[in-house]
Order: sequence, then structure tokens, then C-alpha cells
Amino acid sequence: MQEQWRPIFGYETAYEISNFGRVRTIPRFVNTKGGGKRQVKARIRIPSLLNGYQAVNLSFKGAAKMRAIHVMVLESFCGPRPGHNYDACHSDGTRHNNRLDNLRWGTKVENAADAILHDVKPRGMRCGTSKLNDDLVRYIRNNPATASAVALELEIAKSTVNRVRSRRTWAHIE
Repeated sequence: MQEQWRPIFGYETAYEISNFGRVRTIPRFVNTKGGGKRQVKARIRIPSLLNGYQAVNLSFKGAAKMRAIHVMVLESFCGPRPGHNYDACHSDGTRHNNRLDNLRWGTKVENAADAILHDVKPRGMRCGTSKLNDDLVRYIRNNPATASAVALELEIAKSTVNRVRSRRTWAHIE
């Protein structure tokens, strides 16, 4: 696939984005605060992270805004977001792969399912707030005692025991 460049929506005269997920500045002259003009040279922008996603700071007419690259790629090559309930989804689950062939518009439900499919959403022991582990979950499910008794024994809430037993939490553990 050959790299193609398109204007970024809302910044058409200032920036372009490629189907590879790279952002570049369009050479131009801008007004300075002192009333003069300065030249902005063409260059590839280096992304930083915004909530774990690659983003760049774009400024236009004195206003600066951090924009996520994956969203800008889809807006420029596929059109605007289809609705407020849609996200820019990474097909391979890799947040840093912003190539057009890896991106698509999808519903929030589809995006959440992708996160589980690609194992990128922390759950179970990988969740930082977890008080349980896989063995305790199996113990809770196989213990015939009441939820109150198990909760008292393990020093956890009765509601936690009920959620584990009904598979509302820890559903990935058999």
C-alpha cells in the first residue's frame, strides 16, 4: 500500500494525515502576537499519548487542541463519525497501529467486544483493584455454603460472592 495524504478535517490548510497514521504540517505563514508573520515549515509531527492512544497537538488560528490520530485517520479517509454511539476501533487491538487498514468505525458495544477478544481490557487479576484471584473464584463457585458464610470466611462483601457465582464478574474463569 502506498502512503496517501489527506487534509485533516477542521485543519485543512494547516495539517495533513496519511493512511499510515502519520501527521504532517503544511508549510505556511502564520501571524505572530507582535503583528508579524512567521513561517511554519513542513514536518512530520511526533505523537504523544492521550489516554493510551497516539495523539498530536494541533493549533489553528490561535487555538490548540490535542487530537487522537486514529480518529483523524478515519475522519479524513472514511468520513465523519456515523453517530455519537460510534468509536474508532482498532481491528488488531493495538492502540498504536493507526494505519487505515487497521481502523474502522464501530459501535461502543463492538469496541468493547474487541477489547475482550484481543485481551486488552484488564480483567480478573490484571485489574488493579481486584481482591480475588482465579483460585478464590473457583473456590467461591464450588463452595456449597451460603453467600454470607463465604463472604465472612474470605472477608469480602456478600455482593461480591453473588456476582462471582452469577458470572457477572470473573466470567472468563471456569
